[in-house]
Amino acid sequence: DCQMFFSDHLHVDIAVRGEGELTFAEILDQLDLHHSTNLEVLRAVPGLSYRVPNGVYRTENRERIADLNTIPSAYLTGLFDEFGSVRSSAIIETNRGCPYGCTFCDWGSATLSKVRKFDLERVFAELEWSAKHRIEDASIADANFGMLERDVAITQKIADLRQVYGFPNTVGINYAKNQVKYLRDIIKILAD
Repeated sequence: DCQMFFSDHLHVDIAVRGEGELTFAEILDQLDLHHSTNLEVLRAVPGLSYRVPNGVYRTENRERIADLNTIPSAYLTGLFDEFGSVRSSAIIETNRGCPYGCTFCDWGSATLSKVRKFDLERVFAELEWSAKHRIEDASIADANFGMLERDVAITQKIADLRQVYGFPNTVGINYAKNQVKYLRDIIKILAD
């Protein structure tokens, strides 16, 4: 797929396969674009495909991140604080992975993996950061929101923040496809 993608998109030189946080950090550590454009320095970075003179080089696969809480939060570290209340959207991930392989969806077929969760305190803190900064849309980036019992508590937190801060105005969600046990409560909380 990368071979075809690179031939169709001549402006792209590097593709990260799988989760990108660690891989992208290693790319930045290895590249020295001020002195060289040689991508061969990326040969030891797992999870990459990149252009070489005779085609595409593919490094070994990178293992999935076992503990998602090792990924720093751009919201909670203050990285976005300088933007103030931009009133746009915040993408918040409460979990990662999809245990299903639905034919209509590339999400599960790409990961078909155990669902790993961010700590609930972190999720609540990111949602609160968004509400305090008057972010209009809180997009939940999970493949199956409503699959886990804790998703009801996350939804209630969003509703509570809306009562306190007036935000978010909208919530984008990809609802659970094969597990609907908690969806009635979630939809009721959002509707109310």
